[in-house]
Amino acid sequence: MIKKLCLLLSFILTFSLLGACSSSKKEENPSSEDSAQVQEEENIDDSEEEYEDEYYEDYEDEYEDEYEDEYYEDFFDEDYFTEEAYLNRLKIYNDEAPIVDTYGGMSGTVYHAFGFMKDDKTGRVYTDKMMDIELDRLEYTGMRYCRTRYTSEWAWDTKTEKYDFNKERFGYFCDYANALQKRNMKIILSVGWHFGFVSHITDHSIDEVTYLNGEGEDKFGESAGFKFADGMSSEDIRITKAARRFGYFYSETLRQLRARGINNVSHLLYMTEPSNGYLGAEAGAENHAYLLFSQNFKKKLAEEKIAHTVKHMGPNEVIKDANDKNSLFKYVLERDPDLFDVYAVHNYPHMTDVTVDVLENIYGEQLNSFVNVAKKTGVYGKKEFWIDEYDINYDGKEGAQNISWAGLQNVFGLIMAQQRGIENTVFWQLFDQLWTDHTNTGGEFLEGIHMCGDIPSLFKSSIPYDQYYVIGLFTRYNGYKNGKTYRTSYREDADMYEGVYCGAVQLEDGSWTVSVVNFNIDETYIELDFAKPINQTLYRHLCSTGDIKPTPDARLADADKCFKNVKNKLYDTIPGGSMVIYTGLKG
Repeated sequence: MIKKLCLLLSFILTFSLLGACSSSKKEENPSSEDSAQVQEEENIDDSEEEYEDEYYEDYEDEYEDEYEDEYYEDFFDEDYFTEEAYLNRLKIYNDEAPIVDTYGGMSGTVYHAFGFMKDDKTGRVYTDKMMDIELDRLEYTGMRYCRTRYTSEWAWDTKTEKYDFNKERFGYFCDYANALQKRNMKIILSVGWHFGFVSHITDHSIDEVTYLNGEGEDKFGESAGFKFADGMSSEDIRITKAARRFGYFYSETLRQLRARGINNVSHLLYMTEPSNGYLGAEAGAENHAYLLFSQNFKKKLAEEKIAHTVKHMGPNEVIKDANDKNSLFKYVLERDPDLFDVYAVHNYPHMTDVTVDVLENIYGEQLNSFVNVAKKTGVYGKKEFWIDEYDINYDGKEGAQNISWAGLQNVFGLIMAQQRGIENTVFWQLFDQLWTDHTNTGGEFLEGIHMCGDIPSLFKSSIPYDQYYVIGLFTRYNGYKNGKTYRTSYREDADMYEGVYCGAVQLEDGSWTVSVVNFNIDETYIELDFAKPINQTLYRHLCSTGDIKPTPDARLADADKCFKNVKNKLYDTIPGGSMVIYTGLKG
């Protein structure tokens, strides 16, 4: 046992001495572009002398000769034990064309208008102060898109069976939209929710006004003068009529919002997770119905002269393999690639243990299939590609996401998407939220509160969960202003150790943000290597999973180091189980 301890201590000593030697070498030529940038703070290990005294005092006489023989025989390779061998070289190829130049990071989250509904039947209503706290947190973390449910029932009079945009709940929805607009946030408005309401193929628990399903006669002349194709089945006619009714309703909604000075609805998202097969029908069974509906919905918006004023998103299916014969994403791209402005899918990579570095194998192929189908159909680079629902799932995940390592995995997944040209991601989701009028407990709900967030509902607590401090740091500094993403060494580079990953973005104002995740238990020594000089001061923000201390102010990690005038290279030591942001942005 003593012998093994000797070996271990000597190994540590050798590594420490080499590190000290390395530091002196760098000081000899600090002006070289290939040398480390001078840091404001340096941590110098002065423990060698004390260690040597204790080591030789206790063990020298009995074990020194034996130790030296075995050490050199078993471990020492003079060519291997150099500073270079211990570096994780993270290369940033900013001398190449950017992967995309419209990168938004993860600047969206599902954030429903429910908190603004002051007539909730359960009596739980946010105060104005509570709403301001959540909106401040949205803005602080860099969220600029909020995706929300919007139900036709909020603007429908059941007695007259006509739309009434003076209803109380439509007014509350306007309060929500206006509050976001004041903070320069945009709305992704969901068109319906469960497609089974229209298709009658899958089950559906979230309904709309019955009239919208296409049955019976039109009340508002939505299909007047419209020529249905010869030979259409009665079911296809009904679905087409439903699409036109939805199209009229959403056109009216947008007109009503704009009449009130609300102009921040930027996207319409066509249904949620259609044709997946998990709601009672075989996967792919709704493909034809969904495409027919979407084409006619958009056509009606065009007739109403509204279509060009928003971006259109779909098909929003949960995707594991876009090449699958039942893939709705592939089905739409092969038949009508111009249908959507933003092609979006949902990703929920599932892991058994979030502390294990295996996400590349789980998630990489999903992302590759998404991109490859887009390339095969000729639309990659011509359309935007988003992931409009994203979060890591794992065994035992129930309710609150209070595991900081899940945050690391989420950030790694975002880096993977970044490297494949995904422009934006919508997080499911930043907050736990009460669904209006709900009290149910079960599945993802607790007493009507949807427990899927990184921050609790303010009905429960003002203190964020641990994962927020990792996710929030990434979203805050990775931009929403048409950033440019660049290829990095990622994992495939031969010089790259497993467990350390890097993403790089140049934001619209020229600032750089480099994100590094270290999945290893031990600290690691890294070299950021820019192919072209950036000549920029970078501030380091460190979030270590072992040091997170949640507080009511939800403040993310401040800068703890400053690297002045970085040219090509930056050297740093990163703790195990941590994420680091190096950014030119202050604050």
